[in-house]
Amino acid sequence: MGLATRIQWTDGVLFESGGLRYRSRFGSAPTPAGLFQLGDGTGSGQANDVYEKTFTVAAGATLAIDLKGGSGETNVLNQLLAFTAVKGVEIIITTAPAAGVSLQIGPQGLTNAAQLWFQAATANFWVQVRDRFAMFDRATGWALDATHKVLGIKNPGAADVSGWVRVIGVR
Repeated sequence: MGLATRIQWTDGVLFESGGLRYRSRFGSAPTPAGLFQLGDGTGSGQANDVYEKTFTVAAGATLAIDLKGGSGETNVLNQLLAFTAVKGVEIIITTAPAAGVSLQIGPQGLTNAAQLWFQAATANFWVQVRDRFAMFDRATGWALDATHKVLGIKNPGAADVSGWVRVIGVR
């Protein structure tokens, strides 16, 4: 089994007003070069496992994803998860944008919460997602262990929120 990860950002932003036109393109400073790529393996610039899931989180509820497979989570090949490090996390909300539609991703004080890129794995650490969010570390990633392994996705709103999540990492 080998993993080749390529995430391609294309095009950019086009802004037109009257006879004026502006286009930003990926690869132009300070925009990203347009390609996030990892080879197969466990070292710097490498990963060897992927988890993807579509989900719906009920109002006020939290989806807890055990990145070590403790609750039966499986990767895209239907193998039990056993991440030792996370190299990338992406989340996209598929519910139509509206006031009150958001998710919180991060430790949030969950039991066995993964610290990831946050300062600590406590209740006051999370990021609000209103549309889409991504965080990557191709070099070393964020380590996981038996007591720091759960990715929390909380819906703080009053209505269900649906989305998609992908975690790229190392077994």
